[in-house]
Amino acid sequence: MFIIKNKITAFISLLILLTGLMLNSCKKDESDAVELLSWGPSPALRGGELKFIGNNLNKVNTIVLPDNIEITTFNTFTPELITLTVPEETVDGYVLLRTGDGDIYPKTMLIISEPITIDTIVPSSVRPGDIISIQGDYFNLVNEVIFTDKISVTEFVSHTKTEIEVAVPLEAQTGVITLSNGDTIPLTVESAMELIVAAPAVTSMTPNPVKPGTNLTITGTNLDLTTQIEFSITKKVSSFESISATQIVVEVPVNALAGPVSMIPASGILVAAPEELAMIDPVITGISPDPAKTGQDITVTGTNLDLVNTVTFGGGSEGSIVSGSTTELTVTVPEDALEDVVTFITVAGVSVVSDDAISLVLPTITDITPLSLLTKEDITITGTDLDIVAAVRFTGGKEAQVSGGTDIEITATVPPGSLSGTVTLITTNGSEVNSVQSLTITPNLAPEIVAMPAMAAPGEMIEIKGFNMDVFSEVIFPIDLNATMFGLKNDTIMQVYVPLEVKLGPGTIIFITDEGEYVESPEITFVSVDPVVDPALIIFDFDTKNPGWHNGGTIENDPILSLDGSNYLRVDLVNQNGWITFGAQNSDGGTMPGNIVGTNVSDYVVKVDIKVIDPITAGRIRFRFQSDAEGDFWYNFQPWVESGPYTTPNWITITIPLTDFHDSDGAGTGVMNDMSTFTKEWGINWDGGPSNINLCIDNYRFELIE
Repeated sequence: MFIIKNKITAFISLLILLTGLMLNSCKKDESDAVELLSWGPSPALRGGELKFIGNNLNKVNTIVLPDNIEITTFNTFTPELITLTVPEETVDGYVLLRTGDGDIYPKTMLIISEPITIDTIVPSSVRPGDIISIQGDYFNLVNEVIFTDKISVTEFVSHTKTEIEVAVPLEAQTGVITLSNGDTIPLTVESAMELIVAAPAVTSMTPNPVKPGTNLTITGTNLDLTTQIEFSITKKVSSFESISATQIVVEVPVNALAGPVSMIPASGILVAAPEELAMIDPVITGISPDPAKTGQDITVTGTNLDLVNTVTFGGGSEGSIVSGSTTELTVTVPEDALEDVVTFITVAGVSVVSDDAISLVLPTITDITPLSLLTKEDITITGTDLDIVAAVRFTGGKEAQVSGGTDIEITATVPPGSLSGTVTLITTNGSEVNSVQSLTITPNLAPEIVAMPAMAAPGEMIEIKGFNMDVFSEVIFPIDLNATMFGLKNDTIMQVYVPLEVKLGPGTIIFITDEGEYVESPEITFVSVDPVVDPALIIFDFDTKNPGWHNGGTIENDPILSLDGSNYLRVDLVNQNGWITFGAQNSDGGTMPGNIVGTNVSDYVVKVDIKVIDPITAGRIRFRFQSDAEGDFWYNFQPWVESGPYTTPNWITITIPLTDFHDSDGAGTGVMNDMSTFTKEWGINWDGGPSNINLCIDNYRFELIE
């Protein structure tokens, strides 16, 4: 121990110490300083362990114990912890820690305690609850007896300086005994010998294999210490039929699986039986009838069938167990069962599969009457096992649900839209049986198409003539495009606009009634634009025949936009509202081929090729012919009023009968009589809005109606 002898020496030492500390503080960061937070125990035992807890303790190179015992080899040496064994020659006094940064003097004195010693533990082999005597010395310092696995006892039967009597806890297990003074940093002493604590031990289990739900007899020793029995790893039982030191009778859980069996005493330690426990499973010996019929019962024979709580058929459908015993089950076959093996599942989840797949009955058809009928009329099917038929499917895919049938006869109503041909019976499990006989089916209300165009363009209104035309509720163009715009529609005529997205080329139109009847049209060819039939009848083509003036567009020839590589008029305006001219002309600047039309106005139409790039939402395109003799006649084109925003994916041809031009701004009843007199002005204009206008126009022309 370092002792300061006089004041001068103390002053010099203090000055040196302070100087060292100041220099050290200039060189070292505070985080590098050695810091002792706690140490102990004190009192300590010679031969016991002393702990030092702090920061940067790895800088300690020597610990000096009283009196001047230098320790340089430690049991544990980390920045946070140093442990060492107290030498036998250690006495009471102060401790010193030497570091490269200076010495540390803990203020608390180290007190050396007289050693607690354990001489004997009697008896050395016990059962939980027995009282043991621990004999030794200095037991007056002991406040806690700790059994293996940290089972602590602080209340003793008796307690003297040389003996402690204590009851063995129920949770105790074999191991050493530890005595402690109970301090925060405790002084502890372990026994040199182990205390043997009895545990359950199994010698046999009968019967093995055992049937789940029945009793199992377990023999062995100390079995009365068992608090739980664990079956198949997860199934624990804590209630027994009977229990003694040598025998336990326990009911095996119905959901237990084959596997190890363990006794669990209060200590929680699993004590496994020397052999695994096997389980008795159900055995299937027969299923009848086979083939079985969906919706009806089968009888299953075998052994231990009372363990079964689920029966699964092909397709995963679950049957209903009507009754059962150990040797026989009655099970209802599900209506949707498929042909496959049958699986029997116990409460424990063990599956037992039948040796063979079970066959299922199919219906048979002997006759269908009548064979010729209208839609919505009934057919009667006779045969066998028809009570398992859920639906009848007719040619064309229409199905009629079946109810109220018998084993030998069912009735089905022919759905609208059914076609002539065979029928298919669909059973409750989805099996299908096709008829040999064929039906001749006539629609109950049969629309008939008499005449329609051979060609049409996207956006064009076509007229279809026939009988019962007004019963059609849907008109479907290629491919699966429902018409949304119609004109006249009555018993003999239907006018419908061709969808802009129609598939170009040859195709047919499907007409469907409210009741699902459908009629397919003759072939019609859809074209994007009509060809120019007679160049002499061109009004404007923006190549050689240009309008006299236009303030709403420019003449372009962009290969990407051009219809045929020639010029066209391009209009691209934002939020246009009011009057503009796409193209206009009169006799002062050109001629119009109206003299060719002459008085044959009803024999001609005007056509114009157009491509609408961005949707038009308002306003109108106005086609005009003006005559000094007859007046001013207009046709207003504005399909977006009925159909919403209007675009064309491609160039299309708009066709307008000349008889559709009217006076009074297009709203009157007057029509043009002699086109040769219409030389005052002609052209195409825009009025109204507001709307964005982004479109191309080409080939404004007359054409003779063939």
